[in-house]
Amino acid sequence: DETIFEPLNRTLPPCIHRCLTANYVYDYLITFDQEVTTVWSRKLTGATLLFIANRYVGLANMIMNVLSTMNSEVRIVIS
Repeated sequence: DETIFEPLNRTLPPCIHRCLTANYVYDYLITFDQEVTTVWSRKLTGATLLFIANRYVGLANMIMNVLSTMNSEVRIVIS
């Protein structure tokens, strides 16, 4: 039941993992305008579907990994 990213998640500290995710999201945000002009304005083909799947599945996976690590580290202290 282990994903291919599980060894990476165990070896990297959570802060490094979050930094890598932030870099990925930053790259996504700064290239979104180029994506709109080159991908979304064209006819939908197999190549564009592959690009879209690769881009958005990867982004969703990175975000879900960060959210899952953040959830396991949250501690509520009541004093």
